[in-house]
Amino acid sequence: MSPTTSKSSPAPQPVTFKLTCKVGTNYGVPFTSYQEAWASNPPTESCEAKRSGTEYSDLQRAAVAAAGYSDIDSLKSLYGLCGAVDGFYTKQIVSDSQAPEAAGMLTLCPDHPRAAQIQANIDKRTAASVAASSASQAVQDGTYAMQGKHLVGSEIQPGTWQSVGAKVEDCYWEVSDSSGNIIDNNFISVAPQFSITIPPEAAGFTNQGCEFERVG
Repeated sequence: MSPTTSKSSPAPQPVTFKLTCKVGTNYGVPFTSYQEAWASNPPTESCEAKRSGTEYSDLQRAAVAAAGYSDIDSLKSLYGLCGAVDGFYTKQIVSDSQAPEAAGMLTLCPDHPRAAQIQANIDKRTAASVAASSASQAVQDGTYAMQGKHLVGSEIQPGTWQSVGAKVEDCYWEVSDSSGNIIDNNFISVAPQFSITIPPEAAGFTNQGCEFERVG
């Protein structure tokens, strides 16, 4: 009786991707890597990636984490983004969810030909998100007046208020008492940034076409 011979499993192969990209008017142009796609003339505009192998590298896992993906198979999306020289994220980052994806892309291919522009777009979106979050908190605190009608003392606070932005156009503001009588108001066709005072006896504040933040 001959001895039983066990067959060893093949060693896991590193995960790699091949790309097919849109180049000019041609779709499905093949590339073996995103670095090869970068040399295309005209530049690649969009790419799709096809995976081979099963062993993900630490860099690939880090890119997936930076992008906020829950499924590592979504790594193919980052490879597709890396392959596109004239891709979507070289133009703009349009939402908070897209900024992490672009960051994941740059984690995977930090030497992308348009990396500086993509990073600038990420920074711009992040700054806008921080500003929006701060404004939202200020509204809750009663120190920021978005356009509308506000109760003084509960929704906003008395004090010195400054218009938001270096330039104001077509702005109407009005301060009223508890009987609805106008204490002070103005319509501004165009003017640089200015300040107004909402007195403690005011009951209402209305602003249209402009926003204000409390500065004192």
